[in-house]
Amino acid sequence: MAFCEFCKAEGQKTGTCAYCGTAYYTAGVTFIYGQTEKESYGSEFRLTDKYLIVRSVSKTEMAGNVTAGAAFGLLGALTATAVNAARKKSYGFYDLQDIQKVIYPYHTNSLKKDTAFKFINKDGSDFVLYFNLNGLFSGKAAKNFAEALIKVGVYVENGAGITYPVCCMSPFVNQMTFGTRVCRSAATFVKMTEEQFIAPDMMGMRQAYQPQSNFAQQQAFSARPVTPQPMEQPSEQKMCSACGTMNEVQARFCSKCGTPYSN
Repeated sequence: MAFCEFCKAEGQKTGTCAYCGTAYYTAGVTFIYGQTEKESYGSEFRLTDKYLIVRSVSKTEMAGNVTAGAAFGLLGALTATAVNAARKKSYGFYDLQDIQKVIYPYHTNSLKKDTAFKFINKDGSDFVLYFNLNGLFSGKAAKNFAEALIKVGVYVENGAGITYPVCCMSPFVNQMTFGTRVCRSAATFVKMTEEQFIAPDMMGMRQAYQPQSNFAQQQAFSARPVTPQPMEQPSEQKMCSACGTMNEVQARFCSKCGTPYSN
């Protein structure tokens, strides 16, 4: 019986999972998690109508099959995925409901081409996906990804003409956690690996975002409505000895810096 590569649920079809959602775009990119372009790592991602699903990839894999994804989008990356299906993979799950907006194109002094996307979450944290794997096709792949984001209801803000001082102003993840953190909504169905960990909720930040400006194709689509969540009683937490971030008692890793807990 077929199973979903990402959540490992059985009985799913290629490109569609009852839990992960329907795939709209897949590619290989550079995932920038820090203030500069140097704080980055290779990544393969899939955008569905529910989640952004990412995993880290080695330099060897980036130079080989995953590069096809940047050039040819979903079809090329699916071919790369089939070739590497035997490899053990862990994925990070990002709930689209947690994303406030995406700035595209996103420019800094080092990100000069129109191939970078700045994701800003509803708690103010951020990360960047940079299409830079094979120059000639990266621009086209980036435009296709922008259109896919709009189709799944993510608000895309036009960043043309603006140069920002850093890549990430409030880094959301790091090299250890970007491909292993699993958002709360996905944790209910993902068959977790030893590398994955459940990320804390965004502490009441799930409120509908009201855009102030519009991206070219945005007019045909509206942001996904967010269902208000009932108030929850605060759970017991513990502090990370490395960075001071508060995490739930049962957490195995710090959600901010990835430091493992001894207990």
